[in-house]
Amino acid sequence: MTTLAALPTHLLQVILSNSGKGGPAAAMTCKTLSDAWRNALTLVPLAARYLLARYGPFTAARHLYLLSHHTQLLKRASSRKHDGIMVQLLQQLCQAGAEVALHDALLLVQAARAGHACMVLELTCAAKPS
Repeated sequence: MTTLAALPTHLLQVILSNSGKGGPAAAMTCKTLSDAWRNALTLVPLAARYLLARYGPFTAARHLYLLSHHTQLLKRASSRKHDGIMVQLLQQLCQAGAEVALHDALLLVQAARAGHACMVLELTCAAKPS
């Protein structure tokens, strides 16, 4: 009998990132799942999948900066690349159907505080009029 932990790492990463709240919970069960979970969130497409699965399309974008502080997503890149990574993450979310609304200024404030000028511009372009 094959266990979940015996699956190839890339499949574990996809499964964990698509499981929403279940991803972090499963990662606590063993080292293999913990490693797969931690590494999955270093990949922009999988981080976007997790946000959508965990928070849904209406609030996933609000959690962009929250996610980045709890994962290795930005830690592996130089600080001058952080803005671009966050823009990629926002774009992935938008392509997957996430809503971005400027009336919820939290994301815009977080991007501005982080000094992510490209992200602020992307947010103003991606936001649907409310």
